[in-house]
Amino acid sequence: MDVTTNLNKMTPGEKYGAICLLSRRLHFSAILAKQRGDDFWDRLERLADRLLRESDAIVTGGPCISDPILVEAADLLARFDNAATSGRQLRLNE
Repeated sequence: MDVTTNLNKMTPGEKYGAICLLSRRLHFSAILAKQRGDDFWDRLERLADRLLRESDAIVTGGPCISDPILVEAADLLARFDNAATSGRQLRLNE
């Protein structure tokens, strides 16, 4: 079961909560990435801001709106976590 399937099973209030948590995780990861010298920290930060800015549309718009941004967030976080645990920097073209 993926992140989008789980979100589609939540109530609107639960969805807002999950989106806020995901945004905070992206923001925190952006801070760490910037400190490490990873050149994609701003992409993490922009996505964190976008989640909050578009939270109403994500919650009410259905999978065609929510799935792409949630998949992008999950992908970026996974790539950041993998790079951080391996001790390497992540570049924009990875």
